Amino acid sequence: MKKKNKIYLIFFIVVIAFFSFKYWNDYRERDLEDLIRLKKSDFIGFSFTNRGYPIPDDSSDGWGTEDIEPVDELLNFLSQYQAKKQKENFFDTNYKGKRFGFTIHHNKSNPTMVTMEENYVHIYNGDYYKVVNGPIDMDWLNAFNEKYKKM
Repeated sequence: MKKKNKIYLIFFIVVIAFFSFKYWNDYRERDLEDLIRLKKSDFIGFSFTNRGYPIPDDSSDGWGTEDIEPVDELLNFLSQYQAKKQKENFFDTNYKGKRFGFTIHHNKSNPTMVTMEENYVHIYNGDYYKVVNGPIDMDWLNAFNEKYKKM
């Protein structure tokens, strides 16, 4: 019986350790670029809007491309920011500041949809993040939007 109890105890410790590591990994600070999924081999398109998601039908507020260069530039810019997952939605539906959104389209997997405010990011798999070394430079994002909108 003692051997059986030791096996149960070891199993219990392993399960607790697994879930503790998972929780720690989910809520640690991470590079914003690492949180945004891009599979270059599966990439088929990119769309961007200066209003957040969903991308409006009015083409003056959004643009799209099949070129990966803007995605690389945007992710390189976002790599300077650290974000930490939040347990709840911090997005304010009445937010009056600048909000940007983009979608990375993949051929074989679901698109990656992201909305950004100065201090918060929502990645549309249900995860909300607070930018810990922000705010995000919204002027850079506005210049990025204007640069590629004209393509």
